[in-house]
Amino acid sequence: SLTKSPEFYEPSEKSASHTNPNTLSLREKLNDIITSGKVVFEQVPCLCGGGIFSLIANHDKFGIKQKIVICNRCGLIQNNPRMNDKAADWFYGSDFYDTFYNRIVKKDLIDFIKAEANRRSLKRYEFIKKHTSYDKVKTVLEIGCAGGWNLYPFFKDGKKVVGYDYGPTF
Repeated sequence: SLTKSPEFYEPSEKSASHTNPNTLSLREKLNDIITSGKVVFEQVPCLCGGGIFSLIANHDKFGIKQKIVICNRCGLIQNNPRMNDKAADWFYGSDFYDTFYNRIVKKDLIDFIKAEANRRSLKRYEFIKKHTSYDKVKTVLEIGCAGGWNLYPFFKDGKKVVGYDYGPTF
């Protein structure tokens, strides 16, 4: 494996990105569902066609049991094995997903999207501008874009933006 930090293999409450009691309870519930086999995972080749991966972590940053790997051919970091289509439809289409990631709970959707755009997007936008040949970028794609707040600064720069999100709210 590429990482040595124990939190990527056996996360604790302190290592989870979300540590409020409700989120920890939801995480444990999801991990129990995963462990029971009710959420089915499938091994898939990388988008580049490669099939050899190196393990980065056994859990994601939220402590969910899913392997994070890097493709040895192209370097794409991904979940693999990943949820099969039926499991992904359940997870991303459920209120469980939005509640766990604190996306819409007790918030006005428009106000939430605006707040997230101000809170998150500029940091990511500046990072990408600094570390890429930004003037050559014509289109920006984000999968899992929620309300599109990460795409907004690129849109304002005149880039074509495309975003997809499984969540029915977004």
